Amino acid sequence: MNYLITGTALFLFISYWVFMGFYFKADTKAILVGLLIALSERISSQKSTQKILE
Repeated sequence: MNYLITGTALFLFISYWVFMGFYFKADTKAILVGLLIALSERISSQKSTQKILE
C-alpha cells in the first residue's frame, strides 16, 4: 500500500512539472526547496530517534 501511495505521488509530481512545462521557474524552485527542507527534517528526525533507541 505504501508503494502505491508513493508511486501515485511521484507520478502526480512529475506530471505536474510536465504540464507546467517548467515555464514557471520560481514555482519549480519553491518545490525543490520544500523537498530539500522536508528531507533534512526527516533525516534529523531519524537521527534523533536512533539516539533515543541507543
